[in-house]
Amino acid sequence: MTTRIITKTQAHDTREIDCTPTWSAILPILLHAAANPRSAGHDGAMSELRRMAALADSVAELEAALAAPWDPEPEPARPA
Repeated sequence: MTTRIITKTQAHDTREIDCTPTWSAILPILLHAAANPRSAGHDGAMSELRRMAALADSVAELEAALAAPWDPEPEPARPA
């Protein structure tokens, strides 16, 4: 969810202001909409929470893979 406002400061000069909310700021609104099935934003809030949950799971998997020791060439099996 990205919101940008573009303003004209002079005839040919434009300036872009990023108004994207942080997750900390938007979370209470999403939770309120998700908790109220009759609210207009319920479906959108649920969809966004599911999307973020999937991204968080992906990041956790990536983090675990990066934390594992890396061995580019595994040692050959030794005879018993």
